[in-house]
Amino acid sequence: MTTLPNYVAVGAAIGLLLCGGSPTPADGTTGTDPKPDGDLRIVYLANAGFFLTDGERDLLVDALFGTGIDGYAALPEGERAVLESGRPPYDDVDLALATHYHADHYDADAVARFLAANPRAVFVSTQQAVDELRDLDAGEAAIGRRAFGYRLDEGEVERRSIDGIDLRLFQLHHGRERPDIQNLGLLIEICGLTVLHVGDTEADADDLRRAGLAGLEPDVALLPSWFLRPGPWEAAVEVLRPRRIVAMHLPEADAPANYFWGEARSRDALEATILRRHPDTFVPRTPGESVRIPCRPAASTR
Repeated sequence: MTTLPNYVAVGAAIGLLLCGGSPTPADGTTGTDPKPDGDLRIVYLANAGFFLTDGERDLLVDALFGTGIDGYAALPEGERAVLESGRPPYDDVDLALATHYHADHYDADAVARFLAANPRAVFVSTQQAVDELRDLDAGEAAIGRRAFGYRLDEGEVERRSIDGIDLRLFQLHHGRERPDIQNLGLLIEICGLTVLHVGDTEADADDLRRAGLAGLEPDVALLPSWFLRPGPWEAAVEVLRPRRIVAMHLPEADAPANYFWGEARSRDALEATILRRHPDTFVPRTPGESVRIPCRPAASTR
């Protein structure tokens, strides 16, 4: 993502976009009410963080991560305060998800602040993340019984339903060299659609098959940039067979050179490479950009 030169202006643009203003998101839709009847709206926040709403149910995934880490995008301070304090448009969030406990996806203090401000919300993540949350001085008081942590074995699938949002949780390793890091794949079922978020997994095609994701064919797959480059993850995308791809976890324009790969030595070159290989991919750059997908009637749900 490009460096944000004016955080005040960016924060104002986000507010307009999410609360009913006129900016135009990257998918070409007008920036009207983010909760339109009949559509699922997937709003990019930063790095691998998204806000999803169908007009009745709202959720966050990998969005509560504080200041993040250098080289990857984080929300401007003002918008981050709005998010963590549960102010509109985040005041009706039913569910907050985190794929794992790394600092560019999750921050225990940020989650605790959000749950304290939004007493209806439920938090679901790995056992590592929930343990860290409960270790905070204010953690237990903030979350009560609203945090659920999972440690899954390869091939194990956990199913939950929270306020009309159905979840399937999969174990997807963060990297074979770090088996100690718990990383969840999340299949979110909302308004008749399926949205897959894989966190920071480096799972290859065989790993995905063993995890139970072969032929999943989600309506939308939120995939880190390394899945969309030439190399071993090309076959992994074929295993998933997503109908639509949203790119995430892209380095910022001023990230160190080793954050990029191959001939794509800049943010623009990386985006161009992704779009050559996956032309219909939504590659967000700015907080508040979004894509809308018509919800599927209940009788048509796969």
